Amino acid sequence: MKRSDIIKNFIEFYTKTDRSENIFNEKYKRKVGIGYETFVAYTNDIDVQNQLKDKYKDNSIIDMLEVYQSHLEKAKKGDVNSAKFCMDFFKSDMFADSKSEVDKILETLKG
Repeated sequence: MKRSDIIKNFIEFYTKTDRSENIFNEKYKRKVGIGYETFVAYTNDIDVQNQLKDKYKDNSIIDMLEVYQSHLEKAKKGDVNSAKFCMDFFKSDMFADSKSEVDKILETLKG
């Protein structure tokens, strides 16, 4: 199995299971063709760490937007605290990067 496929399986194993050896043996051992200890050692791989970081960052953004959506619904029904949360959230760093992808590309072309 290619390294990229092992990493893909590891990311799934790490983020969607309890990371037990039993789960590894049931679902991943045949797929990846390596032992449990070797497989879990992928946590030390910089590529894996970066992918995990990106995945958790993406998930936390989605989770935060769900919280925002929940407060927005309450604010529309008159909940003052939820309205304040929405206003503060909108002013937060979440929306700080207002440059579009086109702007970023144009900046690179200007060099």
